Amino acid sequence: MLIDQFGVIHDGQTHYPGTAQVLTELHRIGMPVAVMTNSGKRAESNRQRLVKMGVPRDHFVDAVSSGEVAFS
Repeated sequence: MLIDQFGVIHDGQTHYPGTAQVLTELHRIGMPVAVMTNSGKRAESNRQRLVKMGVPRDHFVDAVSSGEVAFS
């Protein structure tokens, strides 16, 4: 499943109510989640941001960002 980062998972500061429960349920049923964003930052920065906001790292397979694509 592809899920956008800003405006869907979080507001830039904290994750939205219900986000943790949804990601936990997707993880429980074995649904791989890729977080995508048009952030100009590299993918690792976006992964770290999500984890810092309380999203368990094993609840998403990776983060894909515009910044990472541009770097490539």
